[in-house]
Amino acid sequence: MSKDIDSILEKSKRRRKVYAMYVQGYSQAEIAEKEEIHRNTVSKDIKFMKEEAKKLTTEDAVKERLDGTIRELDYIVERAWQDYNGTEVKSVRVQIINLIVRVKREIVDILQSTGIMPKAAAKMDLSAEVKRIGQMTESELEGELILLNKELGVDEQDPFSRGKMN
Repeated sequence: MSKDIDSILEKSKRRRKVYAMYVQGYSQAEIAEKEEIHRNTVSKDIKFMKEEAKKLTTEDAVKERLDGTIRELDYIVERAWQDYNGTEVKSVRVQIINLIVRVKREIVDILQSTGIMPKAAAKMDLSAEVKRIGQMTESELEGELILLNKELGVDEQDPFSRGKMN
């Protein structure tokens, strides 16, 4: 078993060295000669390392975009709370809470679809959910929001909870 691990470590070390030389401008033939390995091995190592680098770059880009999307949704929620606290018109307040609930549902969906948050046992029918939310009273929406905050693990210090419901 230790032989297998040693072999894997040696292969990994060789690949890194081959790729470092390649990036420094050595030709595949020069690398093969200096490292005393077959040119096909050099070619395979370079191809492997390029694929690994591509995966990392793609994953980083996805994570960065996801983070940006969540920040934008957080900003929408923050602005909605400002609007909620700035009006006494009940119908407008219901619409604002409706928006906040929908945005928070979207955040939960994003987090679940990316595996950051475990998925709920039953998949929610979004069209039915939107219709249900649209028929809720202000107090029912506030209750839904409390449940969503619990689902997201949000406490009162969290940016999601900046607004105060009157």
